[in-house]
Amino acid sequence: YDGGVSIVKDFTYPYRRKRREPVVRFETPPGRQAQVDWAHLGRYELSGVVTPLYVFVMVLGYSRAIYAEVVTRTDVEVFLALHVHAFRFFGGKPEEILYDNQKQAVLARSADGVRFHPALLAFAGHYGFKPRACRPYRAKTKGKVERAIGYLKDRFFCGRTFQDLADMNTQLALWVEEVANERVHATTGEKPAKRLREERLLPFSVAQPWQPLGPAPAPSRPLFRFA
Repeated sequence: YDGGVSIVKDFTYPYRRKRREPVVRFETPPGRQAQVDWAHLGRYELSGVVTPLYVFVMVLGYSRAIYAEVVTRTDVEVFLALHVHAFRFFGGKPEEILYDNQKQAVLARSADGVRFHPALLAFAGHYGFKPRACRPYRAKTKGKVERAIGYLKDRFFCGRTFQDLADMNTQLALWVEEVANERVHATTGEKPAKRLREERLLPFSVAQPWQPLGPAPAPSRPLFRFA
């Protein structure tokens, strides 16, 4: 071929694959970190009222063990109560918890740093862990919990039928314990339940100044189903 190089470049340009920055996984030692986030599941009729449903997810960084629970509210009281539920499930708490910029955790950012919600700071001081906030627009920083949410949506919620919110959480708890935390994790090559025993989590106080969640409302219809 004795043509010009620029002609070849122009011809092959639409077929070139853009180079992606390599993803460097940030691994934490046992007991160091958990990541927390919400996901909106949609709106469903409960007790005759169309109600939004949200799933709270906490993932331990070392073991990848998951705790998940579905609720109808995301206010700070519910947010903190769900932390207690997760600590009980895991049998302890990590040294620090990484949050996105959800309003239940982060109120504002400035040149001086992050202003956390005062209720979260009081809660963290009581239970003895350090809250951390990931940088804005850096979703990869909390990639462990993001991937866990995607996994739950694809493998658990899709296509299942539930009698009511209580039934959903019963099924979810059983599935997380028997399936999600017993699978061989693609990154660690081990089961989260096995690595959970190696987490060396810190014990947490039995005092609970935050009220537990109330009972789930009775459904107005016998069943609802996720698409």
